[in-house]
Amino acid sequence: MSHLFDLLCLSSVPRLSSAHIRSLVTAFGSPAAVLRSSPEQLVSSGGIEPALALAIARHRGAVDARDQIRRAARCGAHIVTAWEAGYPEALKTIADPPLLLYVLGTIPDGTRLSLAVVGTRKPSPYGEWVSEYLARELALRAITVVSGLARGIDTIAHRLALESHGTTVAVLGSGLDVPYPRENAPLMSAIARSGAVVSEFPMGTSPCPANFPRRNRIISGLSLGCIVVESDLRGGAMITASCAREQRRALFAVPGSIAQRMSAGPHALIRDGRAKLVGSIDDVLAELRNRARPNNKAAAHT
Repeated sequence: MSHLFDLLCLSSVPRLSSAHIRSLVTAFGSPAAVLRSSPEQLVSSGGIEPALALAIARHRGAVDARDQIRRAARCGAHIVTAWEAGYPEALKTIADPPLLLYVLGTIPDGTRLSLAVVGTRKPSPYGEWVSEYLARELALRAITVVSGLARGIDTIAHRLALESHGTTVAVLGSGLDVPYPRENAPLMSAIARSGAVVSEFPMGTSPCPANFPRRNRIISGLSLGCIVVESDLRGGAMITASCAREQRRALFAVPGSIAQRMSAGPHALIRDGRAKLVGSIDDVLAELRNRARPNNKAAAHT
């Protein structure tokens, strides 16, 4: 608890980024040691600017930390730090892993394959059908479906995974106590009963636009690969696709009608050689077999 408490204190310091905190913890050995250090020590050994060092010394964040712990407990969530055993191993491999994860439910362990399914908030009937098909087929093979709880493709992917008695993980761009969209609050509760809802954002955080690109890197980071169903060229799903490429995850795209604007994103990914074309679930499974660890139990079910 003390380790968590000290990290929450540091995380509440204005302008102190997760990269700053990670560097300071590495330099001083623990979050508690960072908080005990003088501004001069933080500058000389931690390599941060004097203004940030003074901010850490003056802003201990104890009130904020206690409030976050209370609010998480109130909604049935727990908080996992990047230094704990319960933190997802897959996330540790990305460039900027979150220091803290607020978790409602239980994140599947690393022996289970996970795949992201993302796309537009306004899918065509074809896009809806494809999302249902993919989520159902993945769930039936004990592959966790990861998405962002948004309207459209995300919602369909989560719902079909649950209806197929599978496991799904939703990543929010808001605090766990601020469900977004609000109509998905019941779905969020259902997901938490068999999988997990996660966020790096503190309790009470509103779903502002700047949060979603950061959310998207976690969606792909938790997954072995990412499937883009329908998206225009500037859609959020394309940001997730870029994150997946940067993180060296498998990237897939579903082709669609050339008359449909939401086919533009997947077609660009396929045309430019960034994503593998998905003609059936077998195309996805073949790539996952290549990437999965030989001793991964879930791989045997594919």
